[in-house]
Amino acid sequence: MSSKRIFSKMTVLASVAILSAVALFLYDYSSVHSVAPLRYWYAPLSLWVILFACSYATGYRIFSLRNPEIVLWKYISGAIVWIVSAIFLFVSKGSIAQTFWTIVMGLSAGAIKASIERFKEDFEMVGLLPEERVSKESIRLSNRRLSVVSFFISLAVAPCLVALRHFIPSAEWLLLILIYITMYMGVVFAYNQPLDFRTREKLVNYVEYFHSDERIREDLRKKLVEPYRMRYGVKIISTSLRAILRLKIVGKENLIQSDLPAVFVCNHDAINGPVSAVTYLPTYYRVWVHDEMLEYDIAHKNISHTLRALPKVFGKYLGGKMIVAATKFTCWALNSFNPVPVRRGTSKEVITTFIVSLEALQDGDNLLIFPETPGKGEISQSSDNIRSFYTGFAHIGKVYYDKCGKSLSFYPVYIDKKRREFRIGEAVKYNPALDANESKQNIAAELHRQMTEFSRK
Repeated sequence: MSSKRIFSKMTVLASVAILSAVALFLYDYSSVHSVAPLRYWYAPLSLWVILFACSYATGYRIFSLRNPEIVLWKYISGAIVWIVSAIFLFVSKGSIAQTFWTIVMGLSAGAIKASIERFKEDFEMVGLLPEERVSKESIRLSNRRLSVVSFFISLAVAPCLVALRHFIPSAEWLLLILIYITMYMGVVFAYNQPLDFRTREKLVNYVEYFHSDERIREDLRKKLVEPYRMRYGVKIISTSLRAILRLKIVGKENLIQSDLPAVFVCNHDAINGPVSAVTYLPTYYRVWVHDEMLEYDIAHKNISHTLRALPKVFGKYLGGKMIVAATKFTCWALNSFNPVPVRRGTSKEVITTFIVSLEALQDGDNLLIFPETPGKGEISQSSDNIRSFYTGFAHIGKVYYDKCGKSLSFYPVYIDKKRREFRIGEAVKYNPALDANESKQNIAAELHRQMTEFSRK
């Protein structure tokens, strides 16, 4: 399983980095104080080991219980914090500073351990995906082997680094950099791990609700079992923007997992809506994106018009280079979300959008849509943010019902940047008893009503 192999590398790298850093710190501390009698430095060193062990156990306990579904981000954030704390631990000289960074390093190491243990449980579900299913006992045995192997590799590497430190004192910083790089490589592999938050939720839903759906199983198998080229854009953008946006998710309890896949309908609010939605939507999805923004040549024309002031301000050459860079970044970012291209124009082009959308829903993916009319369309009297909707998107409800025989759910999503809230409303279901046009109008009207009420609160 490709995801399991990546996980094995993450585990070994984290184990080697943590144990090597501890071994080097213990060596440095004991060598600095070795001229003093043993009774003067042995006790503080023992207290440091106890402090690190307690912090590690506390971090493991806390992060095992808190948000158990957010596994990969615990590893990534824990590894980044660990690198920072390890750097300051070796730089700091005072006992107070060293104590603080020891606690931080222990907590972050505990977070990494909690993530690794949760991954081991998740791979018991991944074992259901291959053509020849892997039993839970086999997965557990494989996990135990991985723990033993990573431990012995760490035991082999750490003494070698300490020996190099002893015989080549000038190599201290080189060894420390190697340790930081080791943990950083774990982060790189984590970004390449396809079993992220959204794929994990899809896997859980498959096991609990859709275990007989072969399309969903095949889609998950391609991502988690076979070699899979992971798109980094989603993870990089989400990591960067969460620290900036800092939104609170409200209404997550309205999501009914058995009703997924569903369509999430979000307000646009200029660029704020799409950016917040792709960052905070607490489930897996594919987003509707105008096809003109996915192809470089067409996107360049649109972006050149939008940023037409740049050549005037920075000159034709530099301004043109900035527009080219903006176009490349936009196309890369949008294509990273595995979007559904929205084609406008002839009926054949519009139908293509619904065909791709239906295939995405059948694969178990949710859809994220921004149906507000552009420009100075009809504005809701209650808010400057909620414009009238194009109603055509709701036709996917009929298409899905005709193909799958199930009523599709539509969830309203409202981004409130003033209150810093990401609001999810109650589902609006497609009603097959109504005329197709009437059902489409009702869905759009009810979604707009809920989003308008959100804007008033």
